[in-house]
Amino acid sequence: MHALVYFQLRGLWKMCKLKIERFSQQLRRQQEERERRRQLIDYDQVRHQALTSLSGNWRTRVRRLTCSGAQLKVMEANLAAMRGFWNYFRRRRLNEEVLKSAPG
Repeated sequence: MHALVYFQLRGLWKMCKLKIERFSQQLRRQQEERERRRQLIDYDQVRHQALTSLSGNWRTRVRRLTCSGAQLKVMEANLAAMRGFWNYFRRRRLNEEVLKSAPG
């Protein structure tokens, strides 16, 4: 009789142990999945902030470049309009400004 109870309890113990191990694995997988999702969300937020910052910087630089290009064209047009020896010094000063303003 004692042997029968012993083996029944032993079988019950093994079955419970397997169920607990499966439950433990399932909880571990769920925790890993939550952590992975959290890391992806953090990564996406950082990436979005970086892209937004770069986009804003890019737009600002494009505006500045466009504005500088327009100013350079005006200065070149003024330089081309200055004819005659009496504008020699003005042309020289304006030419220096154009060279300073030119990109590169």
